[in-house]
Amino acid sequence: MKLWLLLILYSSLSLAQSRIEVTLFDGTKLDCSKSNAIPAACVHPNGTKFLIEANERFAVGSSLSPDGEFNNFTSIKEVKWEDQLIYASIPFPGMGYGAGVFPGSTIDQSQTPGANLPAIEMPRSTYRNDLMTYTGAVGNLKYMEQRVSDPAALELLKEMLAHAEKRLAEAQKNTNAQTIELELSDESKASCDKIKSIGVVACPLYHCSDPKNGYYFDNQFGQPSIIVLNDSNRIQDNKFVERAWNPENREKPIFENFKFVPINGGGMLGGIGFGGYAPATQEMLNAERLKEVQRARQLPSIQVEQPQILNAFSDPMYRSIIGGMIDSCEPSEIAPLANGLKAMRTDIANAEMVQLVEVTDNILTSRLINPEAIPENSCREGDTWYRDDSYTFSRESLANSAPKTIDLATARRLFNEAEAMEDIAWDYKADGCYARAHLMARRFEEQGIEVDKVWIKGELNVPSAGIQWNFHVAPIVYVEDANGNVQKMVIDPSLMDGPVSVDDWSATMQKGAIGETVETQFPFPNNVSNLERTAIAYSNSEPYLPYDKITMSEEEKMTQSNETMVRYLGFSEFSGSGP
Repeated sequence: MKLWLLLILYSSLSLAQSRIEVTLFDGTKLDCSKSNAIPAACVHPNGTKFLIEANERFAVGSSLSPDGEFNNFTSIKEVKWEDQLIYASIPFPGMGYGAGVFPGSTIDQSQTPGANLPAIEMPRSTYRNDLMTYTGAVGNLKYMEQRVSDPAALELLKEMLAHAEKRLAEAQKNTNAQTIELELSDESKASCDKIKSIGVVACPLYHCSDPKNGYYFDNQFGQPSIIVLNDSNRIQDNKFVERAWNPENREKPIFENFKFVPINGGGMLGGIGFGGYAPATQEMLNAERLKEVQRARQLPSIQVEQPQILNAFSDPMYRSIIGGMIDSCEPSEIAPLANGLKAMRTDIANAEMVQLVEVTDNILTSRLINPEAIPENSCREGDTWYRDDSYTFSRESLANSAPKTIDLATARRLFNEAEAMEDIAWDYKADGCYARAHLMARRFEEQGIEVDKVWIKGELNVPSAGIQWNFHVAPIVYVEDANGNVQKMVIDPSLMDGPVSVDDWSATMQKGAIGETVETQFPFPNNVSNLERTAIAYSNSEPYLPYDKITMSEEEKMTQSNETMVRYLGFSEFSGSGP
């Protein structure tokens, strides 16, 4: 009798201790018997501890192995609660994680083999990876701590948090080493010393004695490099880093670059992009060199040792990251790099470039290119070059050359009418200028007013409204004064208090580029920000977006305009990157 009671008691305890079932993608089932709630503490057969969080939309596990390896993100295949499926996941081919699928979903969960892609030889554990991993881990665990009710899960969370904080401190110490040693892609080596900081933000840059006038730069996302200046403090090269070490700690590197491993005798290109790839065939290398020459000819004619340095410094984001880093460093130590960056930006802004208009994927587009790179099958009108059928299509967007004029009083009336249009989202300035401009233009035209549009492209900032735009557009009317002088006047209640000249409208927006504001043909060149310029272009009222499909109908434009305003009505002002 006692034996039967013990068996019944044991069976009841087993049922009570198996409320949570977690299965990994490799089919391994975790032991979650110590927890009775989610987030839960579970254990892998190999001893790795998992802190599992799950609901019907997602499931993820933080893990800590017996040898101290921490993983902040482990994908889960399936989670059950008291035998009821609460989460299931399917993997994307070629990717190591899954997307949540609701129970009962009709999605086909069969696997499709991925393409035969080159494998990646991942680097060893590095302190830079630790910095990113444990910064995220500490934040996630502290946030999760507020939601943990299960005692076993809370105990495991505190163990993981203590481990993560210790490893984070170690990573911070090594990534902020006062001296670092570098192994470069050209097999040379460098030693660099950390530059002093000003203020509370630490300077992340290092000055290197060899190469002379080199500055180590790690943006924490791409491959670190040394920006090399010449004797005149002008930027000449960007040497990529394969490994970075703290000389006082050789246990593991601060950074190590990955490599592609060739498949079936093929290979990735050596020295291109990230560098350090396995050798490619000569045919592939020749093709890549041709592409590099073509890319270089479209960049400004600035004398540097390597064309890729112009690719890098023609990226506004890259320039902004370096500029922000420079601002946190001791001016006397960083002055050569700061001056070199300013000189490079000035050279880019002043370089001779021409506008090329093309038709790409049924869209009329344009860009600024080096005059030496003008395609052979191009024609020219004024300072603008047109390729293939682009000239014909560009005629359909021309602004009026002999417009019908109005007086200033009429322009003010139109502005007041526009400002009073309740179906236009004036309070949402982060996006939607294209829809606002199109609706205003059509309503003015219904009154017999001749309307065109003015477009501005660049790094645009309106501090008073907390707005950052990459382009903006508004309708213009033509105002004639008593002396017969005609002036373009912008109607833009999102920015102005009344009709204003194009110059005054443009001046309201601060420009991130150090170069001039130039007038171009429509559509404006899409790469003006890369080349340190701001562009203004004029069109008739037909274009809806700067790069419309040529076949886009007026009905489609009006439908999109109204739908955009309905979506944005009621939104309050906030900073954004749209127009």
